[in-house]
Amino acid sequence: MIKKIIILAVSVFLMTACGEEAVKPEKQDIQQEETKNQEKTAELKEEINQATADLNKEEEAALALKQKEEEANALALKQAEEQKEEEANALALKQAEEQKQKEEAEAAALALKKRDEEAMKALAKKESIKKEKILFKAVFYPYFRNRGEVPYQLKVDLEKKIPEIISILKKNPKASLFVKGYTTTDGSNRFNQFLSLWRARETAEYLSWKSGISLKKIKVKGLGVNSGKEKRKVEIVISKKS
Repeated sequence: MIKKIIILAVSVFLMTACGEEAVKPEKQDIQQEETKNQEKTAELKEEINQATADLNKEEEAALALKQKEEEANALALKQAEEQKEEEANALALKQAEEQKQKEEAEAAALALKKRDEEAMKALAKKESIKKEKILFKAVFYPYFRNRGEVPYQLKVDLEKKIPEIISILKKNPKASLFVKGYTTTDGSNRFNQFLSLWRARETAEYLSWKSGISLKKIKVKGLGVNSGKEKRKVEIVISKKS
């Protein structure tokens, strides 16, 4: 198209130049020749204008096509990025769900294991209790006013039980003798644990002194807070394996 425009332009130039340099004929012939040249020049100019217009249209069409291609590429790139992002989000969601399921499964397994362990401990404790035969049990409700001094009423009540305790231990030399102390909910757990152990130890020492039973034979336990109605109490228990 550009080549065609150049050829037409050159033709117009040559025709104009030739018309100026030609030998002057007669006046009438000259007018006719000029008219023809003008007509041809006009035709050539029209062809040049048309060719230029066609070229502009082709360039516009090429530009529009390029723009559409760029838009299509940009749209395709955007869609690819969106798809990639969706796939990444879907993968992250899947991994999070799998991790959640894994954690829930582990937690359930751990809870089941813990429950089984607790059940086994409870069963073992139950079996142990079944195997442990209680030979003697006495409960005392002393109120320790002064630390280091066993209450008078406890002394009286305990001394009444000593003959029976000695008799049972003689008949069952392998039996275990326990003195257990309890407290109320007043105070901290640490203090109540100490207080319950102190009550049991004081009672055990008095029992050993009055009965002649070796203190090494007596097992002292401080059990802290008691859930029963009477909380300030001391228990003496004799048991043996059945």
